[in-house]
Parts: sequence; structure tokens; C-alpha cells
Amino acid sequence: MSVRTRRIAIVAILAALTGVVVGLAFAGSPERLADGVRIAGVDVGGMTPGKARALLERKADEFENVPVEFRAAGRAWRFSAGQLGVRADWSAAVDAVRHQGAGFGPVRGFRRLDLRFFGADVAPRIQVEDAALEYVLDRIAGAVDRPHSESKLVLRGRTPVVVRGRTGRALDRRAAANTIVRALASLSRDPVELPVRTVRPRVKPSDLIVAQAQVRTALSAPVRLTLGKTRWRLTPRKIAGLLELPADGRRDLRIGGPAGDHWFGALARSVDRPPVDADFAIAKSGIHVIPDQPGYELNVPASAERVLRAMLVSDPELRVAGLVVERSRAERSTEEAREMKIRALVAAYTTYYGGDANRVHNVQLVAHLVDKHVIAPGETFSFNETTGARTADKGFREAPVIINGELKTGLGGGVCQVSTTVFNAAYEAGLPIV
Repeated sequence: MSVRTRRIAIVAILAALTGVVVGLAFAGSPERLADGVRIAGVDVGGMTPGKARALLERKADEFENVPVEFRAAGRAWRFSAGQLGVRADWSAAVDAVRHQGAGFGPVRGFRRLDLRFFGADVAPRIQVEDAALEYVLDRIAGAVDRPHSESKLVLRGRTPVVVRGRTGRALDRRAAANTIVRALASLSRDPVELPVRTVRPRVKPSDLIVAQAQVRTALSAPVRLTLGKTRWRLTPRKIAGLLELPADGRRDLRIGGPAGDHWFGALARSVDRPPVDADFAIAKSGIHVIPDQPGYELNVPASAERVLRAMLVSDPELRVAGLVVERSRAERSTEEAREMKIRALVAAYTTYYGGDANRVHNVQLVAHLVDKHVIAPGETFSFNETTGARTADKGFREAPVIINGELKTGLGGGVCQVSTTVFNAAYEAGLPIV
């Protein structure tokens, strides 16, 4: 080993010994907490864990029913730890502090040396009654919160006007909850400011300039609607009622709202037509197939989009919108009806009915329920399954009925005449009665 190497080794040994000496000098007693440590702001350095716990619990008991003043938006509220069921786990906090200054001999000394110079403040784990905390937050938010409003367009007459939004404020509930709980668990009763957020409008007046110009164009002239040979005319006054102006954070112009929905609903009722199945007509020359008819249904979203595009055209001659409809096919097409090869009348039976108005109503109602019913080969027809239960919500009324040979009043009186007539027609046709 060279002289230089021996010198380096000697220096390293001396440094290590010095470190051990320093570590031992500050190691202190493992039975006491390190100097410089605090729990919830209380200095517990140099105390035994038991004395530290006793001190913290005594102070907590003293402050349990002493309220803290919480402030926000110029208002103040006072609550105590006891009211909200706030409890701190002081034992766990003391154990955490003890662990920070623990270790073997010199190691413990260096840890405690660091705590002596830089300190440490441990916050205890806290429990709180959630229902009580939510009640308090609701009270504070009810007084603090002020809703913001977005810039929007409104019509004054037929002139679109921009209404500037308003800044609001809101209690930051999550941050406020943490602030309240920690303040009540602390061993200080100084007033505390609660966090309040400023809520600014997302839509600025300048964001609505384009929509404002679009509204002016939309109300500048009528719009013509077309569907085949049918025509409708939307006046500017009607257009104003259909427009859904930018509001509630929206920047775009739409067709909708209660008035728009009502108008398109009425338009759909005049356009929509259910499909009609192919049918059979009895004539002297035989059975003829009546062709099916397709159904039509107004496509409201697509039609509204076309109407809006037409509204945004400035040239009056080009403000035309073709409505969009969807075709629907009949369940029984003309081809399917012809393939059934129904050639002639098999049987018929007739009965004549009368009586009071309710009985006549019931006879006609149940006759419509079995009318045009097609029974395929091999199928079984049931009068009751086809017509369903005779109930008031289906339109049946009270009328005379015969029960056990006695004439009484019952719901659906007169239905038996229709069932008897159907039975006789089936019997005359030679169909098997099962």
C-alpha cells in the first residue's frame, strides 16, 4: 500500500468515526420523541409518546366545543368539532413522529439531527360525520353560490340582441370540506377563510356575432317548404318562433325549443301516413286484390336541417327547403296477396243487430277487431285471442247481456252476436271447429 493510499484510508476511517460520534451525540433516548417535531402545530419534541398523547388529547378536549369562525364572500359561520363529530387519531400521529426519529444508534442520531434543523409537523388522521359536514357545506353554499349566466341572443321584436353574461361564484366544496375538517381538528381557533371559485361565462358577446347575423338573415324573408306537389310557407313571424337562439353556453343557431317541437309535430301529423296492406275485394266476377299502399314518415331532424339552411340564404328566391320523408312498406304486399291465390267467396253469414247505443257501439267495435283477419292454411283462429279482453280502456261499454238465462248489464254486451256470426260463417265454409 502506498503512502497516498494509506492517507486516504486513514481519512476515511476518521470521517466514519466522526460520523459515528456525531450520530451518537444526537441520538438521544429512543424512549423520547425527537426534538423539533410538532403534531398539529404543537411541539412534542423531547416528550415520551405517552406524555405527547396525553397533551394532545387534553388540548383536543379543551377545543372540542370551541367554535371556529369560517368566512366566505363576506359572510361568517361558526361550528365546533363536537357539532361535526370531528375526531383526530392522536395515537397514530404520535407513532408516526416516533418512527421518524427512530433507528439504531448513529442512524437515529442523524435522523434527529435533520429533524432538529428542519423540523417536521405531522397532521393526524381525522374522522368526521359525513352527514353533518354535508349539511354545513349546503348551508354555506346556499349563501355563497351565485349562478353565472352565459352571453346569449334574444329577440326584441325581430331584432336579435346580444345580452352579456354575468360572472358568478361557487363554494369549492371539496377544498372547503378539507379546510373545515382540518381547522376543527387543529388545536387553534383562528378564523379561517373558505375557498370560493369565480365562475366566468364561457361565451363572450363577441362569440355571438356570427349567430346574430344569421338570425337577421333568417328573419329577412319567408321560406317555402315542398313535399311532392304540396307547398307550405313560413313567414318571418313563424320563423322567429321556430328558432332556438344561442343560450346556456351554446353559440350556434338551431331550430327547436317547445315552439319548434310543436310545429314539427303538427307538420308530421299532416305528412305521416301508415302503410296499408294489400286487401281483397269481393265482386260478382270473383275476388280482386286491392294493391298495398306505402307509408310515409317525416324525418324531422333532416327536414329541420334543410329548413335552417334555407333560412340562412339571403336571396328570397332561393329560400326553399324540400322536406325529407322515409318510406315504409306494407306488411302484406300486392305480390304476396296475389300469391295467396284467393279466388272466390267460400262462405258468408249475416245477422242483424240493434238495441241501445252502447250495444251497437260494442258490436261495431269488436267487428272491426276481427275485420280483414287472414288465416293461413293450417292456422287456428281464436275469436277471443284475436279480439282480446273486453275492457273499458279498449273502448267497450256497458250494455245488456244474458247471463244464466237472465238479462243483465255487463261490459261488452253485444259481442256474443259477432262471435256467433263468425262461427256460423266458419261452419258454413266447412272449416273444422276445434
